[in-house]
Amino acid sequence: MQALHIEATEDSPLIWFEESTGIVKISGRSIPENATEFYAPLLQWIEQLAVQPAAVAIRFIFQLEYLNTASYKVFQDILGAIDRLPQASIRWEYESSDIGTEEMIRDFAECIKTPIEAVKY
Repeated sequence: MQALHIEATEDSPLIWFEESTGIVKISGRSIPENATEFYAPLLQWIEQLAVQPAAVAIRFIFQLEYLNTASYKVFQDILGAIDRLPQASIRWEYESSDIGTEEMIRDFAECIKTPIEAVKY
């Protein structure tokens, strides 16, 4: 399984895969100038997992404080790709006062079969 490590910036989130645990963590703000280009390595990595499944279950943990419109559209593709992975799970952590994110998670959950565990903090 290929490593995946993209450091966070002011405009883009941290994307980090921990091979020993099978956890993919995506955290921070997502307002990159070109969301399609920024998330292309992640999407390709997920699609590769669909072809060559990992030995462990992959757990995606999202801790995103903000997604712009372009990122939202790319996340539809990302979640669709995750939905094709065997043994994948999704946990989306968000601030309890963030009603917009809560609604966004519900919208995403309606479009995929993989359940999204929404966790307020």
